[in-house]
Amino acid sequence: MRFRLLALAALLLPLESRTVLLTVAGLGVTLTELAVYAAVAACTMVVLRHPRAFDALDWAALGWAAAWVAAGLGAPWAHEAAVRHGARLATGALLCVLARASFAPGERERLGRVLGAAGVLAAASGWLDILLPGAAGPLFSAFRIKATTSSFGVRAAGTFEHANQLSDFLEVTLPFTLLWTAGPGRDRIRMGRAGLVIGVGSLVWAMSRAGWVSGAAGLALALAAGRRRVAHAGRLALVLATVPLALFSVSPRLRGRLLWPAVRPPFSAAYGFRLSPSPRIVVMNTGTVPWPGGTRAPDRVRLSVFGRRLTPPPKEAEVLLDLPGDVPAGGAVEVPIDPAGTLPPGRYLHVYEVVHPTFGYASQWDIAPLSGETEIRGGRAILRYGSGGGPLRRPKASRPQLWAAAWRAFLARPSFGWGPGMFQRFSPNWLPGVEYDPRLHPNQLYLHHLAEGGVPAFLALCAVVVAAAVRLAGRLGGRRADLPACAAAGALLAWCLHGFADSFILFNGTGWMLWLALAVGCPRNIYNSQKE
Repeated sequence: MRFRLLALAALLLPLESRTVLLTVAGLGVTLTELAVYAAVAACTMVVLRHPRAFDALDWAALGWAAAWVAAGLGAPWAHEAAVRHGARLATGALLCVLARASFAPGERERLGRVLGAAGVLAAASGWLDILLPGAAGPLFSAFRIKATTSSFGVRAAGTFEHANQLSDFLEVTLPFTLLWTAGPGRDRIRMGRAGLVIGVGSLVWAMSRAGWVSGAAGLALALAAGRRRVAHAGRLALVLATVPLALFSVSPRLRGRLLWPAVRPPFSAAYGFRLSPSPRIVVMNTGTVPWPGGTRAPDRVRLSVFGRRLTPPPKEAEVLLDLPGDVPAGGAVEVPIDPAGTLPPGRYLHVYEVVHPTFGYASQWDIAPLSGETEIRGGRAILRYGSGGGPLRRPKASRPQLWAAAWRAFLARPSFGWGPGMFQRFSPNWLPGVEYDPRLHPNQLYLHHLAEGGVPAFLALCAVVVAAAVRLAGRLGGRRADLPACAAAGALLAWCLHGFADSFILFNGTGWMLWLALAVGCPRNIYNSQKE
């Protein structure tokens, strides 16, 4: 029962929906969370029957859990997000401590193959975004709000909220797919190779450059360390290297993402303004893909006019205007406006920007909109564009801005931070010039620990990484490679490398998957103390 619960929890990690299964003490619990909590309880019963002394990794993991609990208790005020995220973080560390002490002989490799299967499941869902983007949206609506895009097009996200989350999940799980390639049996080896190809392809289509680097490094480490156990390891490495090369050779979208900002993106825009013969907005397509215009095309590009009335009574509204016709790459189109004929007397602020059916608002891609003040007086319109108010729709925060804000948040509360999941609640304090996003986080693993958990959480993270690395290094030596340890070493390396550009400890089960990977790779077996 214990092993089945662990396997069930692992397979549900890439399928965690936002649907609440039940409510406990006012907090919603999903099916995935329930499976993880049940696995923790089952492992606890085994460990209580066969107690063993803790080692350095156990103490580091428990210290990490305690640091986040303290950060949650010391949050500025009680908040559901702090309680929920604190429970998830502490549960991950407990899952590692309890699971690694409850493996029966042979269960490590079996669970490692389950982790690899979970990664292949996530990768297959990501391929649906690329092959069937129209069907992927409704199919995955329970897992995410909308498909994720970049200025180069749709990205593979699958069952995850964002493509970067899929990328990090694959980086942690792909090394465990190698366990399938160790056999026994040709069918199992073929399944492992096919899973690796699917996973590498989905990782490429997630279009995360940090994910490409960290995923390649983690998989290369696992394959190099476990080459004695993997059938035809050199040939497999050559095939896996060929997959991204083939995808980059056939896809301009991927090549553009790799070379950005040295190359122009498919979607980009610029704006101008003309007064004669009548007021009009000039929209220029500075990207590489034509824009369909007119009124009939279902995927047409339109111009958003967002206005705010400054004269009492205040009012806000947005109107979407159709472009007069198609706009080729490098072309321009003029959209007449008639504020004097459509607005009552008063003062207004207006913002004009392009809305693309796939990419969304141009301001999401750091393209500054055209904005200014409009005054309607005596049946005439007085336009002061570029001189009043600035853009109404504030820009999104960039990674450097988020990192600087996280550092300022840490300096404000260095002892125990602002509490788990609380950076986004207080982010306007450190990001006053950008649009508020309730899902915002520091986008850097180490600054995330400092901002939300303070010095104790950061030191505990360092202790976990060092203790796990030492334990894994001890299991990689010898004439016969410990393949689960090789996979866990690759997962840990990929997670730490990607942590310099993003943070995934609170999202979609990726943090829990890493703890399971460490448990599989660093066992503290109750049945024997030697290597399996």
